[in-house]
Amino acid sequence: MTTDELRESLLMSPKNGYNLMTSGAVLKSFGDGLVRIGRTLSIASIALLITKGRQLINEVEEFGNKIAQVGGYLQVSGAELDNMRVLALKFGKDTIFSATEAAEAISELAKAGMDSAQIAGGALDATLQLAAAGQMEFGEAAKVTAQAIKAFRLEAEDATGVADALAGAASNSVATVEGLADGFTRKYN
Repeated sequence: MTTDELRESLLMSPKNGYNLMTSGAVLKSFGDGLVRIGRTLSIASIALLITKGRQLINEVEEFGNKIAQVGGYLQVSGAELDNMRVLALKFGKDTIFSATEAAEAISELAKAGMDSAQIAGGALDATLQLAAAGQMEFGEAAKVTAQAIKAFRLEAEDATGVADALAGAASNSVATVEGLADGFTRKYN
C-alpha cells in the first residue's frame, strides 16, 4: 500500500476518520498552547534583552565617566587620554576586573599624583597584583598603593615594591592589606 492509499483509507474510514479528527483537534490545541508559550517566552526574552541592554548602557556610561575623571586628574586629553582608555579596556579584558574598575584604579593613582606614564609603566599592574593578593577591589588597592607611596615618601616607580611588600605582609600575618594601609597612613600622615 502506498502512502497516498493509506491516507485515503484512513480518511475514508469513519472510525479512523474520527480518531484522526480528534487527534487533529488535540494536536491543534497543543500547537495553540505552544504558540501561547512562545509568545510569553518572547515577551520574557524581550524584557531580558531590554534589561541587559540597559545594564550595558549604564556600564558604558559609567566607564566613560571614570575615563573623564582620569582625564581631569591627569589633566590630559586626546591621544594620552585614549591611551588610558585603552589601558583600562586591556585590564578589563585580561584580568578578573572590569574596564570600569581599571579606570577607577587609574583615577585613584592619578589622584595620588602619578602621571600616565607611571600608571602605564607598572603602577596599575602593581595595583592589580595587590587587589588580587589582598582580595580587595581594584580602586581600593590603588588607593592603598597611593597612600603607601605618599606615607613613605616614595616615587611612583616604587609602586610594584609597595604592592609586593603589602601583599607579603598581609599574607604572612593576620593583618589585612586595608589594616596595614590604615596603620601606616595614620602614623605617617
